[in-house]
Amino acid sequence: MEPNTNKKVNMNDKEFLQWIHQRLQYKYGENPKVDFMTRLESIVTAECLKNEAVTEGLEREANRKKIYDMRNKIIEIEKQIEEMRPHTTESLMLKTFCKFQNDVYDEIQKKST
Repeated sequence: MEPNTNKKVNMNDKEFLQWIHQRLQYKYGENPKVDFMTRLESIVTAECLKNEAVTEGLEREANRKKIYDMRNKIIEIEKQIEEMRPHTTESLMLKTFCKFQNDVYDEIQKKST
C-alpha cells in the first residue's frame, strides 16, 4: 500500500508518523524490520495508545460530572418532596423514584472507581 503523496491534508501526529513510515517503506524501499523502522512503528503505536488513554480519561470525567449533576437534581427533587404533604400519592411516588435514582447513582459510583 503506497501512501498518497499528492494529496495535501491536515494530519495529526499519528497519521503523519504513519505516512513517514509508509513512505520510507514503499517509496524508498526500506525494510520494515530494521531497527529505525520498528522504532518508528512503536512510536506510532505509543502515540495511538496515549491518545486513547487521554480520550478515555476525558470521557470518564464527563460521565462523573453528569453523575454529580444527576445527584444534585435528585437532592433538589427530594427537597421538593419534603415540602409537599407527606402522604399524597404523588409524594410517595416521587420519593420512591428518588430512592431508585440514588441506588442507581451509588451503583454507578461503585463501578467507576
